[in-house]
Amino acid sequence: MRHLGHTTSEVQAMSSIQALREAAVHQATGSALAIVNTTGITKGIYRFSSHHQANMHADEALISAIAINISKRRLIAGLP
Repeated sequence: MRHLGHTTSEVQAMSSIQALREAAVHQATGSALAIVNTTGITKGIYRFSSHHQANMHADEALISAIAINISKRRLIAGLP
């Protein structure tokens, strides 16, 4: 039997220390920027007729959460 292509290396089960540090920095940055800690999606069971409809729902919820964070940040900073 002939094998075409190349073999891939095994996936490491343990994360490197550098990757964990970068993830911690990323998490801290996100937490510092978010005044309101929410995704905008309320708890519940959702049924969608298509992936497109589910993606639209998630996008609208994320947009509203971002808008809330921006308005709260402006209130804190004293901007209009």
